[in-house]
Amino acid sequence: MVAAALDRTDSAMGMAMTVLSFSMLARFAGIEPRQLKPSDLDPVKIWMAVDDRAHRGWDRTVKYYENLKLVIEIQSRLKDWTEQDSSVPAKRADTGGNQTKGASANNAGRSERK
Repeated sequence: MVAAALDRTDSAMGMAMTVLSFSMLARFAGIEPRQLKPSDLDPVKIWMAVDDRAHRGWDRTVKYYENLKLVIEIQSRLKDWTEQDSSVPAKRADTGGNQTKGASANNAGRSERK
């Protein structure tokens, strides 16, 4: 007798957890709770809706990835520019007021490149 009552409790709890799980999945998927109609159970409509959601999800993922690549590229260029800007004053400070040395160093560099 106790085992039969315990079995009913387990099955009731199992059903309750199943309903809760499906309701959470439906809420996450964006399905509004409403009364089902026979047309809602048409396999073609179900397949089209699932296919449409899959394509939209894929498109959103690709768009996010492409935008992420663009953001990373912009960030790396900005970082390079700021590093170049911070190194330019240090080079100017090294040459200081000694313009003749800097000019001869520049001419020597030019002759090596040719």
